[in-house]
Amino acid sequence: MKTEVEIETQIQTSLKLQNQQDTGIWFIGDSAMQGLIEKTATIGKPLTEWGVSIFFGIKTGLNEAFIIDTATKNRLCCEDPKSAEIIKPLLRCRDIQKFNAEWSGMHVISTFPALDIDIDDYPVIQNYLLSFGKERLEQEGNTLADGSKSRKKTGNKWFETQDQIAYHGEFAKDKLVWKRIGSILRFAYDSSQMYALDSTCIMTGEMLYEICAILNSKLGNWILLENAPKTGTGDIIASVQAIEPIRMPEICEINKDIYSEIGALAKQIIQNKASVENNTQPLEDRIDQLVYQLYGLTPEEVAVILTRHVNILS
Repeated sequence: MKTEVEIETQIQTSLKLQNQQDTGIWFIGDSAMQGLIEKTATIGKPLTEWGVSIFFGIKTGLNEAFIIDTATKNRLCCEDPKSAEIIKPLLRCRDIQKFNAEWSGMHVISTFPALDIDIDDYPVIQNYLLSFGKERLEQEGNTLADGSKSRKKTGNKWFETQDQIAYHGEFAKDKLVWKRIGSILRFAYDSSQMYALDSTCIMTGEMLYEICAILNSKLGNWILLENAPKTGTGDIIASVQAIEPIRMPEICEINKDIYSEIGALAKQIIQNKASVENNTQPLEDRIDQLVYQLYGLTPEEVAVILTRHVNILS
């Protein structure tokens, strides 16, 4: 297989020839694109069959009340140490980087309806929430005297988050976290029991290192760019429905060592990003090559991906 540098050189050379001939047609023929589409659409099995589960992040209905910084968290816990029981570290979409997350010190007051919390057991938290106005926190969908609205109508109590969050236990597991809507695709691995806001999705289950590497690879990005729905401004909607159909080759004797190396490289990248050794580009380049090999791509099919990647960067 040609190296990435060789393929990029081939792209630039062919583009020059194309300009000279003024054909208006890419040198990469329809057959390469068609082959790439067919392979990624039929190979192996979708992520839904890989022992993973995907969930939305937490929707509070009023972030200014339920999302707090570290200083506020410390103050509430100082006034009543019991408050710490329902204050959890939180990742927002801006914290998500490629392969890892950079926590910004935010927390969520986790009064999830599924927990059936008695707010009287947490008087300091209760008073803090009341400082935002009980009418605003009520989940009735009412229009208030000042013209603003309370949270939308649900069956939940005034101090609870808007969504049930029955899957709250998933946040304590190792998981992948990513931004649901955006122009840049980044998938982070989290092992710190972080909770995540509704601007993100999370994935728990098996083979998370390998899946993280594949989704962060150039091929993984290409699959989403081609298939995921988009907003009116062109941002990718990387929701549950977009991620679940992505297919990975089934593990066999031929590719088990490739999977093993991909997983090991992902672990190394995550470790390096957490230390001063944060130049991970050579490792990411190696993952790209292994993913091309895993999916059995031809040099021409790889060139299709690299062309799209170059266009995005430009």
